[in-house]
Amino acid sequence: MLKRPKKPVFIMGNPRSGTSLVYRIIQRHSLFAPKNIKNKTRVDLTESQFFPHTSRFHAFNGEKYLLGNRRAYQDFLNQTRIFRAMYKFSLHLTRKIRETLSPSHRATLFWFSGGRAIARTYFAIAKAARGSTRLVEKTPNTIRFLPEVFSAFPDAQCIFLLRHPVDVFSSYRRRAQIEDKPWMKIDARKFVDLFENAVLLAKKQQRQTPAGMKIVKFEDITNAPKKSVSDLCTYLGIPFEENMLSYNPKESTRSADPLLTKAIVPSQNTKQWRDFLSAEDAEYVQSELSALMKEFGYKTYETNVPEPDPAAPPELSIILPCRNEEAALRTCLQSIKQVIQENNIRAEIIVSDSSTDNSPQIALEEGVRLIKHDREGYGAAYLAAFPHVRGTYIFCADADGSYDFKEIPRFLRQLHRGKEFVIGNRFSGNVRQGAMPFLNQFIGNPFLTRFTKILFRVPVNDVHCGMRALTKTLWQRLHLATAGMEFASEMVIKAARHTKGIVEMPIEYHPRIGTSKLRPFVDGWRHVRLLILYSPLQLLLVPGGALALFGTAFILADYKNIMHLIVGVMTAIAGYQLLIFALFSKIYAIVHIGEYNHSIAKIFKHLTLPRVGLAAAIVVIVSIAGVVLASDRLYALTAAMAILIVAIQTVTAAFMFSTISIHQ
Repeated sequence: MLKRPKKPVFIMGNPRSGTSLVYRIIQRHSLFAPKNIKNKTRVDLTESQFFPHTSRFHAFNGEKYLLGNRRAYQDFLNQTRIFRAMYKFSLHLTRKIRETLSPSHRATLFWFSGGRAIARTYFAIAKAARGSTRLVEKTPNTIRFLPEVFSAFPDAQCIFLLRHPVDVFSSYRRRAQIEDKPWMKIDARKFVDLFENAVLLAKKQQRQTPAGMKIVKFEDITNAPKKSVSDLCTYLGIPFEENMLSYNPKESTRSADPLLTKAIVPSQNTKQWRDFLSAEDAEYVQSELSALMKEFGYKTYETNVPEPDPAAPPELSIILPCRNEEAALRTCLQSIKQVIQENNIRAEIIVSDSSTDNSPQIALEEGVRLIKHDREGYGAAYLAAFPHVRGTYIFCADADGSYDFKEIPRFLRQLHRGKEFVIGNRFSGNVRQGAMPFLNQFIGNPFLTRFTKILFRVPVNDVHCGMRALTKTLWQRLHLATAGMEFASEMVIKAARHTKGIVEMPIEYHPRIGTSKLRPFVDGWRHVRLLILYSPLQLLLVPGGALALFGTAFILADYKNIMHLIVGVMTAIAGYQLLIFALFSKIYAIVHIGEYNHSIAKIFKHLTLPRVGLAAAIVVIVSIAGVVLASDRLYALTAAMAILIVAIQTVTAAFMFSTISIHQ
């Protein structure tokens, strides 16, 4: 009976961060050293990359990780045949929603679909094949699969290798000259995005499970190997062994790795970056990652790139809608200022205020721009502020402390990369306990988001997230109009129609400071009402037409049956009423919120009130004549009354259409 590995160790980090070095160090320990393998040079840098490859077993060469043991690999395939079929089927069914799931939901899906059983079986066989007491795997890219890792091994220990980002990026470029691999040929913006996402994931895991994640600096390993490795051993719960730091060139498969017996001074090692990176790329990487570098004590390399002109207009306009947020506003503004300073962002801060408390005074004391409009409503605050922005890009977030403004650089980077609309996703990130009421988190938001996605095909899974960014040119094309909480949905719907450059980013959502202004049922209805206004054809026109046709068919099937006649008439009239209501909604959307439709406008250009009234009068006369001339008064009266009601509905609807359109 195979036993799952006891506390397996996963060495993670961005590629080219030194994971191979730490892998060899730990593998020299007596508990991790392979005892069944004679050719240890194959052990040094063999990695399974199991979790990134669980979705494509046909391309996964697990035999290599089992060090040439084909029999062991065949045992794995035989023991997991059913689970692999289950997992492949699950991937097929959930391929479109997998990336939208929260980490906990991803872990649950991995468990029930069979992925957990596959992973546990595979690593148990690997451990037995190697003859190790404990198992260690070097797998840099697995950082993205932490939910799956801890689903399979709840007691796993992860070591995340951190290295100066300029050194890592220059190593990408250096290796790109040797090996023709696409992932090494990325530009500076893509690299910054990958680097930051990996570090943020590691920090998040460390906060949640300190015993399951340890962040280690590569420079500490090379400068003070004995102390750093001793600390690693303490974390892993194993005794330190001197032979872990022994170095034999004959046992190494890559001469490019540094010698452990010689400390590498960062200033000497990093002079080489100029051979592979331009000064502009290095400056960009350091400016974008300055907050992370400062947090971990990394120095900034001199690049000799001219400083930006402080007199230049701001690049980013940050808008905070504010209504009685004196408890949180100062904290939010100071947090934003710190982010702006640490990341060298040319930005302006705008507080759009309708408060009756001390919020305006706080904004003035903090030296930000204050737009005082005194109009109540979430959308009204943004509509008052948007015309005053001076930046190329616009960032929006609430002033109640629920959002982390350290996310601003990540949003700005996506705009730099050509995206026009960036929105956060609280559910794929982390909703802190108490940050969102149960009704909103599990019923209201998911329902309205799914409803919006079905109607408008928007590529967004958290429509009501308040943290979002867009370009100024996109805002000018949107013509936003709503003043309440439904403004959030309107922006997403119109953005989906006016641009394909939409991206969603996982973020963390915190409990708000102060009293919430959200009214779940009232604001929920306002969102539904907006969806009806923007999509009356799907929600009203189609059902109305179906009812009208069904009622008519019901009458024609057996018009001499009085019950059939009455039911058919009532159904047809109800369907006709829905058709009229759909047109009401569309006309209102066209006139008052800028939802122009050429076909509808053309129809109403010809259906004027005099023409409709004349047609309705003719219908009324014909219906009355039918009553007089009919031999069977009961059926004729029912039919005539139905026609009369429809005629009256038509005349009054035409009058209302002309009234609504008077705005134009």
